[in-house]
Amino acid sequence: MMKKSAGVILVLSLLIGLFLITSSCKGKKEKPAVVAGPLPETAYFVEFMESQIPATLKPGESRKVPVTIKNLGDTSWPHLPGPEGGYEVNLAYHWLDDKGNVIIWDGDRTSMPFDLLPGAQVTLEANVRAPEKPGKYKIQFQMVQEKVAWFGDDKGADTLTADVEIKGLMPTKPVSEKKVEKQKTSGLTEKAKKQTRGAKAKVKKKATPKKKSQTKKATTPNK
Repeated sequence: MMKKSAGVILVLSLLIGLFLITSSCKGKKEKPAVVAGPLPETAYFVEFMESQIPATLKPGESRKVPVTIKNLGDTSWPHLPGPEGGYEVNLAYHWLDDKGNVIIWDGDRTSMPFDLLPGAQVTLEANVRAPEKPGKYKIQFQMVQEKVAWFGDDKGADTLTADVEIKGLMPTKPVSEKKVEKQKTSGLTEKAKKQTRGAKAKVKKKATPKKKSQTKKATTPNK
């Protein structure tokens, strides 16, 4: 009987200890890695899982493009810059023409919401801005460690490339009334401008009613 009770107490003690260890681990938050230099060469491996790249964009258009990435390296990718700036890992892109020539090298950056652990994946809303000239292009997504290297160009890692056609007109900004008036008179000669100003002055003069004179006529005294 004593042996059984001792065994029960031992099992209960082990369960309580395991519970306390698990609770303490859950309460601890992993601090983001602070990187002040290049990552090891074994860190520059990525897999592009899914994406929703549009087939067409308007010139100069900005669009959020979902792109899912996976860390295939053996080191966490830091999402925050180092103490003196730089060294964080971001998603970026190049714009190429239909022959593969670079048109825009440094595309907009999209940061990660947290450090990406080895084997982990995350879907980012990539900030994409289209070229301003219509035509057929290729967009090439790559990961980049700021101040160090592009994963694809410099380290030979995987990239994501898709054909995108830029067509349509650039969105126009609303023009103020003063600007419209200036545009109307910008092509006139100096003489025509004076005539326009004179006509406006006459219209304004006609629009203002004349005040009645309150001056009394002088009366001649009776002789």
